[in-house]
Amino acid sequence: NTSPVEMQEFALPATETIVALPLGLVRGTFNQDMFTGTGGELGSVLNPGNYAVRGSGDDHPVVSRVTYDQTTRTAYLFVEGFSPGEHTLYVGEGIESTAGFTLPAGYEVPFTTISEFSANVDIAL
Repeated sequence: NTSPVEMQEFALPATETIVALPLGLVRGTFNQDMFTGTGGELGSVLNPGNYAVRGSGDDHPVVSRVTYDQTTRTAYLFVEGFSPGEHTLYVGEGIESTAGFTLPAGYEVPFTTISEFSANVDIAL
């Protein structure tokens, strides 16, 4: 396999989930050690330009900073500007592993954010 890098999971948010606002941190895990560099390189897991969030309206939350935990292979994206609605998180295909492999294709995570979630909660007494 010439491109073994994969997104193992996006736990926050997970695909097709409903997430209560405020949401300021997004977390994704890779299947191998990722290249960090200084954070400005195109292939760096720390480069905020490798990620984008698009909303259903005119709002476009901004990935302001990315940190990476090598022990868990998890990238933490600090995102500003979420409003209620449909969103998709995009991870660029240029992100590299320490072995020099890249994601074979971009990765997308659709999810919904809400500020009033009482309609989505069922409380039993």
